[in-house]
Amino acid sequence: MTKSSNKNSKKDYASLRDLFLDPNNYRFVDNESYRQVPSDNITDFLIQKRTRHFIEGNRQENIRDLLSSFKANGFLDVDIIQARELYDGAFLVLEGNRRVAALKYLQEEYEKGFDIGNLDPKIFNSVKFELHDTDDIEKHLIVMGLKHISGNKKWSTLNQSKLVHDFLLPYRNKDIYIAKENELCDSLGISKARLRSMIRIYNLISAYKKSDYSEQFDPARYGLFEEIIKKPAIREWLSWSDESYEAKNKINLERLFS
Repeated sequence: MTKSSNKNSKKDYASLRDLFLDPNNYRFVDNESYRQVPSDNITDFLIQKRTRHFIEGNRQENIRDLLSSFKANGFLDVDIIQARELYDGAFLVLEGNRRVAALKYLQEEYEKGFDIGNLDPKIFNSVKFELHDTDDIEKHLIVMGLKHISGNKKWSTLNQSKLVHDFLLPYRNKDIYIAKENELCDSLGISKARLRSMIRIYNLISAYKKSDYSEQFDPARYGLFEEIIKKPAIREWLSWSDESYEAKNKINLERLFS
């Protein structure tokens, strides 16, 4: 890796081969084949291969727009890639996984002798990215939320809800919780009503996925769970708690799921 000359800059450069796709990307949450990957296994060849398939889709259908753009315009780092260091010389992509996957595909095409249009092959050896501190988890989540919750590249609502849930979970039942709610709302430009609704829905879905009916879950049913939990009468019937985000009345919860 070669670093930029400005010591105060967080911009760094690395070979494309040293940038690893995030196998725990929030865009995978609603994929039935997704499994949480331990941090020690992130760089495993088969894990990276599966992650690329999730991102690219069949016949690269999910990155076709980027492939066309890179071939026509080259690589324009308008939205700079965000990454954190895994170990010396290896980096995990936090934001920009589609762009990195597209570059990896085009690198393989180039090495096979196929045309890559106006894309300069030098990019494969020197990809610019912004380096984040390894422990700055909250900043990672905010960066992703700005793009995929309030930005123009929105994830599915279930995936958005998981990000909001994960940000606030460490503060549940602590005095600082409300302040963290406000911080997240201000950072992402969303209302507190929407934020709390997303957390209720995510936790209701999580309870369903732990129940005897988990095999029936379909991410496309997110709207059904949303309609259920937004009704005050049903929340009262379930004895729903916004402190623990769970239904206290387990008998009625079982009746609902059945």
